[in-house]
Amino acid sequence: MPTPTVGTHARLTDVATCVSAAIETLELVSGTLKTPFLSSIASTSRSLLKSVETVKQNKTDCIHLLEQTHQLLYAIIALHLRSDTGGELSPIVLNHIGSFTETLQKIHHFVEAQQDKGWLKQFFRQAEMAALLKACNIGLQESLNFFQIQAISFAIDAAQDYAHKTHQEVLEMIHSLSDMHVSDTASSINRGLSSSESSSMSISMLPSEPQIFHGRDLELTDILSAFQKEPTRIAILGAGGMGKTSLARMVVHHPEVVARYDQRRVFVACDTTTTQVELAALIGAHVGLNAADSR
Repeated sequence: MPTPTVGTHARLTDVATCVSAAIETLELVSGTLKTPFLSSIASTSRSLLKSVETVKQNKTDCIHLLEQTHQLLYAIIALHLRSDTGGELSPIVLNHIGSFTETLQKIHHFVEAQQDKGWLKQFFRQAEMAALLKACNIGLQESLNFFQIQAISFAIDAAQDYAHKTHQEVLEMIHSLSDMHVSDTASSINRGLSSSESSSMSISMLPSEPQIFHGRDLELTDILSAFQKEPTRIAILGAGGMGKTSLARMVVHHPEVVARYDQRRVFVACDTTTTQVELAALIGAHVGLNAADSR
């Protein structure tokens, strides 16, 4: 085989950068939503990327397969971002993602077979290689058609802008889902408890520490510094989905806060209140006060 041209090398470099970013974002989605197949898709894509970078034969075909894979990775991410059910997907969509997973494994087998290794050549004759490549292209085309793929530019600047924008949208989705989960859990428990029961259980009902926390380290440091003063009143402001609740959960579980307040930590979901009186009453109920105490 001839040595890859400079153009081919540059094309591979750009595609590899784009695919790496897509995999990182997909891993975020997979770790948060636990959608079937995503973990396998992400790990197979990482292995595929490494193989394409070192492939010896049919490099152009391999790069083309990688480009189409990149488009489908972002299509799957977009499905979760557009979902009206908290990132959950319908059975028919999951079935097509499963089919793409099988195609991705075939692509990986094809690319592995292009390595300049004698034992692989014994198993993959040219006719078999052509049949496998055809199967890969058919599988990819079926997935591209189902997900109604719109072409993503591989001009590196545009692709990096797209990757960054999508990554930020995924982070916002994760923060939003986290806020909804904490709010729904706290509200449902509060509705089922009397004021005294709510007070006695408030400590044990602290929300869990966020498993994923990005982009709020400066705010977290500022809040922890503010807690060095008494009394401390901090307002965390921002639009919905910006991670306000996640930041509050990080604070309540931070080692400095735990060491200082220990069992005196209380988390009150106040999203159901609309007035100052309601807010005061809700907080009072969580710390063991009743309406008579407030007079």
